[in-house]
Amino acid sequence: MSEESRLGREAIQVGYAFKQIVDAGVLVFFYLTNQERTLDSATDKMLLALTNFASEFEREKASQRTHAATEQRDILKKAAAYFAKDVR
Repeated sequence: MSEESRLGREAIQVGYAFKQIVDAGVLVFFYLTNQERTLDSATDKMLLALTNFASEFEREKASQRTHAATEQRDILKKAAAYFAKDVR
């Protein structure tokens, strides 16, 4: 797979899904980094948690940016329509 975040939207979902996959005996490799991901040590588990946190945080920020841009676009459309009405 490309990265852990492809398994789910929330960090807790990704961690749970990843653990189920690894517990089933499946080896997981990431083709973007050419690395195997395991959960053999505390460090492996912390890396998974931190990566998933960063991915979820970025999704939230992207959603906020999209929402703000949509609001700004709507405000500009209303202003343009208002001023276009006055010009006629």
